[in-house]
Amino acid sequence: MWKFWQSKSTTTPKMNRLQNTEPPPFRLTDAELLLLSKFLYPSTIDSIISDRRWPTVLGNDVLRVVEQFKHQGLLAVAALSTCIERLFSTTTLKELLKEHGLPVSGKKEILIQRLMEADSEALYKATANMKPLLECSDTGRVLAQAFVNENKAKEDDAIARSKKAAENQNFKEAAQIIAKFQASRIFPGGLWVDWKSDTIIEDMAEDLRIIYSAHPKILTTLTNQQLDLLRPVAAYPIRGKYYLPSDFQTGRVFDGVVAARMLSFYACGQRELKGIRAAGYTHLKISSAPDSCAACKKLSKKTYSADNPPELPHPDCTHEMGCRCLYTSISKTTRLPD
Repeated sequence: MWKFWQSKSTTTPKMNRLQNTEPPPFRLTDAELLLLSKFLYPSTIDSIISDRRWPTVLGNDVLRVVEQFKHQGLLAVAALSTCIERLFSTTTLKELLKEHGLPVSGKKEILIQRLMEADSEALYKATANMKPLLECSDTGRVLAQAFVNENKAKEDDAIARSKKAAENQNFKEAAQIIAKFQASRIFPGGLWVDWKSDTIIEDMAEDLRIIYSAHPKILTTLTNQQLDLLRPVAAYPIRGKYYLPSDFQTGRVFDGVVAARMLSFYACGQRELKGIRAAGYTHLKISSAPDSCAACKKLSKKTYSADNPPELPHPDCTHEMGCRCLYTSISKTTRLPD
């Protein structure tokens, strides 16, 4: 939907053979479980600790918690084959195989196995100076997967309840449901967003109201039936992604995913335009993306009255990514040229 609802979740591999793993004799906090879930796929510590929020939510240094996981048997250094798979491209593997006079046919895992059987010692040396990859042990994977599944269920439930409220025109209630869910997360979605703020809830409710009622000019090729299908998709992208039937046709150069984004952008633009006027700005400019189409770039060369600017997204946009223009307030006193 808006910049607010960009929830991210951890995608996890299949569990296989882990169903009978017994739970460990200790309890982890939700923040610790979230950190552990980052290692469902093999990762370096550096790729995780770059987020400076971790010490605050953990109440501890990230490295200490990772060492605790190792001591508890929840994390382990990834196997050599896993390290090779993550660190070497297929092209590099084929080059190494050629050096050993070995066949280069087959999938990546076959190439790795063939190379390990030929010269595993050389591979160990090749990865010796690289930062180790850590991954969940069987026990750690069960804990992390259960945590991810539980939080995904909570997110799906929040979306379903909010969507139902929006379809019944209860937009404030729909916004409150999402805000409450986001505020409950360890890392709430959006940067510097206060999910307990009435202003945020009002903005979300306004976006929803527009998304569920507007027919932007850039989408005039869509029927009302198509728009009805598009509205909940635009309002509720699932973990940052828009899902539409593969045969959804827009009649424009862009596809249905971009069409959903255009509807969402229209709502944001209308709210921003309302804010510009409320702040007393009388004129504005339109900024276009560096790779915008000619029609959108043309918009950025003029100054417009805040009372009647061109509609965004621009109806004449011909870019396959759609219009990405933005309203930019410039003055409370500037007069338009005669």
